[in-house]
Amino acid sequence: MSKHDEWQTPPELFLLLDDEFGFDMDAAATKDNTMLPEFISPEQDALVTTWPMLNVWCNPPYTMIPAFVHRAWDQCQEQQNVVVMLLPAYTDTKYWWEVIIPHADEVRFLKGRVSFRENGLKKTSARFPSVVVVFRYRGGEQQKSAHCWWWNWK
Repeated sequence: MSKHDEWQTPPELFLLLDDEFGFDMDAAATKDNTMLPEFISPEQDALVTTWPMLNVWCNPPYTMIPAFVHRAWDQCQEQQNVVVMLLPAYTDTKYWWEVIIPHADEVRFLKGRVSFRENGLKKTSARFPSVVVVFRYRGGEQQKSAHCWWWNWK
């Protein structure tokens, strides 16, 4: 497991999104870095455990991003919920074109670099730009262009 796999979401970004979405569960967390009482731990394995809550937050382990993006879309449709993800803005990846472009409802490119936390302490800014991706249940409608914008969240 990479050190990057346990980077915690900056609380100020999480709280802003939580105010908007009212998260019920964190789909990728440990007891030390979760922002919510309900979470799926690495031992529970979010890639096989269902994500049954109404509004799900996911800052996936860095080394497992493609699998988590696929799983987020699948769980969104299967559980009929909303899944919000914090991801690197790597728009040239296979998962971006297979899952995010055809299925995301919103793509928010974040202005500036995100400063993740490690062991509760602020790290230096990430070396990559970040994006918030929102998947919503569609109920049969499978193709839709995402609403994209640049979000000055600070």
